[in-house]
Amino acid sequence: MIVIVMRLAIIGDGHLFQSFMSSYDPLNDLKIALEKIKSENEPDALLMAGDMFDVKKTPGTFLRHYEGEGLTITVRQILRNFGLPIFSIRGNHEKEEVLRGLTQTVENFHYKNNEWGILGNVAIYFMGTHFEGDFYEPEAISGIIRQIATTSEV
Repeated sequence: MIVIVMRLAIIGDGHLFQSFMSSYDPLNDLKIALEKIKSENEPDALLMAGDMFDVKKTPGTFLRHYEGEGLTITVRQILRNFGLPIFSIRGNHEKEEVLRGLTQTVENFHYKNNEWGILGNVAIYFMGTHFEGDFYEPEAISGIIRQIATTSEV
């Protein structure tokens, strides 16, 4: 019998670009959390499970492009310093462009959307959000589950 042991750390719902809590520094907290996860838990990889990079900075105000770019400079350095593979799926509060941009500019960051990824000897299916408006898309999710169940090769 072959046993594969993998340690996967999962974080989500950081909403890192929100700024309506004035005493809260979400990017510094992300840095501290990742350092702690890496040193105490020794994971093989990290999964960012969506809603990490919110497009709203307050409940009624959207982040402007230049503001997002400024914040992303810090995010890139934090992710690079983590030094391990980071996989990310999109939540319903972030734009796919942010995740694609991180994939293009941070070597250890991998955005996945409804697709398989390989980590060592393990295949993982990364399903992005299917929440549109006020509900999930049950037909899309059912189709993905059927696809996963019938996939023989990754």
